[in-house]
Amino acid sequence: MARFVSEVMNRELVFAHEGSDARAVRELVLAMGITAVPVLDRERRPVGVLSLRDMLDPAPDTTRMTRPAATVPEGTTLEDAGQVLARGDFHHLVVVDADGHAVGMLSTLDVLRGLLGVPARHPATFPHLDPALGVSWTDDEVLAADRLSSAPEGPGVIALVRGGRHVREVPVWVEAAERIHTRLEELLSIPQGESPALAALLAHRDVRYRAAAVPDRAKRARIVEMLRERIGHQPLPPSVDGDPSRR
Repeated sequence: MARFVSEVMNRELVFAHEGSDARAVRELVLAMGITAVPVLDRERRPVGVLSLRDMLDPAPDTTRMTRPAATVPEGTTLEDAGQVLARGDFHHLVVVDADGHAVGMLSTLDVLRGLLGVPARHPATFPHLDPALGVSWTDDEVLAADRLSSAPEGPGVIALVRGGRHVREVPVWVEAAERIHTRLEELLSIPQGESPALAALLAHRDVRYRAAAVPDRAKRARIVEMLRERIGHQPLPPSVDGDPSRR
């Protein structure tokens, strides 16, 4: 399972500043499909949290945020974060770095999923942007025939992730594909002889996938190369782009 807050928190931080227009904040929260935002000062340090409940003030132009903001460092274990949530009757925690700057938001559902070994999932309104690669990933999802609905059908990049209960989530495989959805379906029935290493990986029940739509073939190749560096030079299959039988 995920062990630390940093593995399940939402890094795409939606926030408000002190003195922000109340109506604008409510509209933002509703539009993003979330239930709370941190209130940050000029240094991006949290001073409070605004929940939908806080915004149900009879006066339309006022809100009353919860002070101070309940925070946890990003290296906090999920068990410890759960204790903070339970003892404080909180539904959200602001995640901070070593300097106290807000770097993410953690919900009770994030913690529960992490403890159960269920992939973290955040609202579709968030782009799941990977700034280093310049792409947006889908949420991690279990690699199973009934869990492929979120995968794009067009060209892009697939990453496989090991995760689950008592297993720290680690990317273990990456490849480019001309048709992401089709390739994921193929992975579910890959024969042992085609790629023993991949077949052995797929035999684990805790394998998950994430995918990014990338139309440009050269960009796909660059992303795969960078991800392989992240994984640590593990043996990987040839790019699907280079195999005519996969087109």
